[in-house]
Order: sequence, then structure tokens, then C-alpha cells
Amino acid sequence: MTDHEDDNAFDRIDRRIGMAWSRLGGAVFGMMGLLALRSAFLSGDTTSQLIIGAAALALLWLAYTCFKSRTGILDLLGDNGPGRKG
Repeated sequence: MTDHEDDNAFDRIDRRIGMAWSRLGGAVFGMMGLLALRSAFLSGDTTSQLIIGAAALALLWLAYTCFKSRTGILDLLGDNGPGRKG
């Protein structure tokens, strides 16, 4: 393998691990959001229903964002964040 092929293979593996990491986070946030929605529906107090419902929507939005991510693990864990040059 040439250096270019090694870099491409490494980038593919990095992107797959990053996607798996993001999907795991998305699944955790999704479950938290669904449990928060369940808690909001079972709560009798209107104020707590609104607060828990807003938190649930935020968690579900975060889960959606995690599932859309295609960033490699090195970009996710790097100091500069994804898409920023060092």
C-alpha cells in the first residue's frame, strides 16, 4: 500500500469510529429524551410538564444532531473541534 492509500484507509476507519461514537451518544440522548417525555406526560403539575417537556425536546434535538454527524473521532476529540484548523 502506498502512503496515500494508508491515509485513505485510516480516514475511513476514523470516520466510522466517529460515526459509531456519535450514534452511541445519539442513542443515549434519545433514550433520555423519551424518558423525559414519559415523565412529563405522567406528571400532574402543569409547570413541571412544561419544564420537562422543554428538556425532552432539547435532548431529542441533541440526539438528532448526533445521528446526523459524520465527523471522524479524531476531529471530535481534538483540541480545536471539528472543522477548525490548528
